[in-house]
Amino acid sequence: MYIIVYSNVCYKTFGRRIFAVTKQAIADHIGISRTTVSLVLNNSKNNTISTNTKHKVLKVAKELGYRSNDSLNKICFILYNRSGDDPRYFADLRSIERCCSKKNYMMIFMSIKSNVDDFQKLKEFITSDDADGIILSGDVDNTIIDILNEGTIPFVVYSGIEKDDTHILMPDSYKITYEAVKCLLKYGHKRIALFLGSLNLLIHQQVLAGYEQALSEEKVEIDRSLLQVSIEEDGYEIAERMQILNIPYTAAFCANTIIQFTALQWFKEDKTNVPKRVSLVGYGLSNLVKLSTPQLTTFYVDYAESAKIVVDTLLKIINGETVEKKITYINNYKIYNGKTLEINED
Repeated sequence: MYIIVYSNVCYKTFGRRIFAVTKQAIADHIGISRTTVSLVLNNSKNNTISTNTKHKVLKVAKELGYRSNDSLNKICFILYNRSGDDPRYFADLRSIERCCSKKNYMMIFMSIKSNVDDFQKLKEFITSDDADGIILSGDVDNTIIDILNEGTIPFVVYSGIEKDDTHILMPDSYKITYEAVKCLLKYGHKRIALFLGSLNLLIHQQVLAGYEQALSEEKVEIDRSLLQVSIEEDGYEIAERMQILNIPYTAAFCANTIIQFTALQWFKEDKTNVPKRVSLVGYGLSNLVKLSTPQLTTFYVDYAESAKIVVDTLLKIINGETVEKKITYINNYKIYNGKTLEINED
């Protein structure tokens, strides 16, 4: 169960005013890091904190009126600049929630858009002590990362972005696309279209690179007319455009399942048989894959294993372990054998 939480801290009342007693407040009072306070109050094992420091933290926490409760162990999943009901993130959310639960953490959910009000809400959240760690996903940019760096809550980014001095984990979109296109080639397809979203996004740049590499290795000439972009990630519009421009192809790799699903809707309306006339292979395992008729054939990351890598990385940081700030690619992929791929016999 995902819980939307904007503010839920322990309070101490002085007269009519209410003040939040946070781990950061305790850390500032003593002159130590918030991580040290968190480790002590969470009774984390295998740390090197001295007995004297532990006693001091507990003493000050009691004096300031800090109250321990079940809400202490929380990880917040922030979905940035994407709709809260975007089907591409459901599997990630479910897998991360299960992984958090196994580690005795409650997962809370926050949807943030790039506007002044939401940024203010986020700034208040990261100083409220409502979470022990944050997983940031969605259409991540430098702005929201810089805001999170202003706070003291540890965080990891689970999205496609390049930024120095940041813990970033992302699916290996290059490898997944490469393997998918190689599969299409083995099925006898040479005229393989690529349906993409904005090339300003790193994930679509990686998809393009994987596509080009797979074709180059098989010495298949890259026809630039087969590279079709929709900023709105609208496969229907792309498929229709391909017909208007009279661009022949026998298969298409779609950069996500929304593009794939909407492209399929156009083929249905056009009475183009999928997969006999055109094979459609996509990237991801959203709910659309199984709801579609026919079900979609896709290459996707193993969500359970990916969630474990993301959560374990964050917990290491929360527990004070040294974790190098770098980009970590998750390349454990699987294939969902739907009904939109067929051998090309032309």
